[in-house]
Order: sequence, then C-alpha cells, then structure tokens
Amino acid sequence: MIKSKISQADKVLISAYELAKNKKVFSAEDLTVKSWELYKDDFCLMGYKDHPNSNQIYTFLMNKNGPLIKNGWIKKIGQKQYKISDSGTNYVISNLLNNKDQKKSQKVNILREAHNKIAYFLRSEVSQKILKSEDLNKISFEQICNFWGISTSVTYPALTEKFMQLDTWISLLLKEFKSADKYINFDEKITLTKKQLNDFLKAQKFFKEKFDKEIDYIKKRRPKQVNN
Repeated sequence: MIKSKISQADKVLISAYELAKNKKVFSAEDLTVKSWELYKDDFCLMGYKDHPNSNQIYTFLMNKNGPLIKNGWIKKIGQKQYKISDSGTNYVISNLLNNKDQKKSQKVNILREAHNKIAYFLRSEVSQKILKSEDLNKISFEQICNFWGISTSVTYPALTEKFMQLDTWISLLLKEFKSADKYINFDEKITLTKKQLNDFLKAQKFFKEKFDKEIDYIKKRRPKQVNN
C-alpha cells in the first residue's frame, strides 16, 4: 500500500534505495549527499539550502530506536559503511514508490487457499527474520516448530510432509517471476525478491542441520503416521 505522506526517515530510506542501484555499499557521506540531492528542503543546513546537513543524516543512522535501524532496513557493515537490506528495499517498493516506479514487479496469482497459508507462513517470526537477513543462529526449536507449522509431538511422516509443503510454496513463488521481474507483489504488504526466496531455501537447509538431533529423535520415536 503506497503511503500518501512520507516522513524524513522514509526519504532517507528512498535515498539509500536509489544509491543501491549503483553502489551496494555506501558511506554515510554518500547517503547525506543523495538525500540532500533528492530532498534539499529536508536535508540542507538551516539558512544554507545549497549545503547538505550531514548531522541530520547521522542522527537517522545512529538512532537504534529509529525505524531505519530498528526495522533492519539499513545495515551498518563497517566504519560509516552501510547497505540497504532486502526488507528495506521491499518496504520502499511496497510503501513509498509510485506505481509507475514498480514496473519491474509482478503480482502473485496463487489460489486463495494456498495464498492464505503462505501469507501466514511469511508473517511468522522466523520468516520475518529471514526476510530481514537477521542472524538465525539463536532460533530455538520451539520457534522452528512454529515456522514449520508443527507441534513437538509431530510424527516423522507429518514432519517430512511439512518440509515438502514449504519447498512447494517457495517453488510456487519462484515460478511467479517473469524473466524481467525484480520483485513480486505477494499482497499489499509483502513484496519478495528472488534472493529472499532463495534465502528461505538456504535457511531451511540450515534449520535441518541445526536441529538434526531433534529430527532424528522424531524419526526414531514416532516413525509412523497416526491414524485418527
């Protein structure tokens, strides 16, 4: 959903998005100049419109409770070195750009029942961490059970079925991409890149390895499907 009014933080994020088209990694100074070039009235020195206000941009970059850092939209990767994350890019495309700027995106066309299930999956806690490229090492087995849509008493056949279901969902979404598409609009709030979908596949492999003992326990203790 496109926002009718954007904040200064939004404008800084749009500037980072524009920078990333030519520079994946940019400096605080790069972002200062780009923000000033795009929005001079917002980011100039008071009384000096032809000069950018670097302190104003630094405030957004250093504020851990501000939307850019708190939401993981801009990541610090070195001394005054930054990059816009996939979730930051998605937010810009889904909420801040005009429709004419989204010509490289494709609307998802998936059956309603599957669409609703995938939407619930994409909004889960672990899925959001994957979309934001956050550290997955601290994910607990309880959290991963929620991600996989299982209970701790699941049988092994039911677990493998869930694995297949998740792989199928990702495959369905990947098939939605046309050759020129950079993004697909899953719904009004979620936009996905191919990289993010491939990150789900990598994360799935990582989780299977991380929780191999738990999976093996389920396989040995509950090898057969329970018939109701």
